[in-house]
Amino acid sequence: MTPRRITYCCTVALAGLALLPGSAPGQQKSLRDQLVGVWVPASHETTFPDGSKRQQFGANPKGMTILDASGNYTQILTHPDLPKFRANDRAQGAPEEHAATVKGSIAHFGTWTVDEAAKTLTYHIVGSTFPNQTETDMKATVALAGDEWTSTIPQTTSGRRSAMVWKRAK
Repeated sequence: MTPRRITYCCTVALAGLALLPGSAPGQQKSLRDQLVGVWVPASHETTFPDGSKRQQFGANPKGMTILDASGNYTQILTHPDLPKFRANDRAQGAPEEHAATVKGSIAHFGTWTVDEAAKTLTYHIVGSTFPNQTETDMKATVALAGDEWTSTIPQTTSGRRSAMVWKRAK
């Protein structure tokens, strides 16, 4: 076999591998597959209907989103400066302690789906610390760049716009 013939055969074989389904070389992972994992918040900004903006969970929000491969998720966000309860018992908190906790945290869980063409993620909320979210869907646009995910919810159940940047947990 001549060197030219060997080169030709190798080229044809590599081209064939690139066309195989599955995890063959050259195939991009789906948006859904890229989102599976554990994410921590880097930033969060809420825009109110009047156009004003606020970092509801502070400049350095705490929390986590877990999107599992079977389609289940859980998400929690908290302000890093939530005051501790003087009574050391959440059932015995003062009204201002309870108010600060409600305003500075949110948690919800359920299932999630992705629309690959529209680049959106929809949370199908089964339960939430904000009961008005329970049994609703919340859609977010998604932009992925490496280990950073930008999520924008054009209108939350409260009528606000929410923009978050998540980083893959290490």
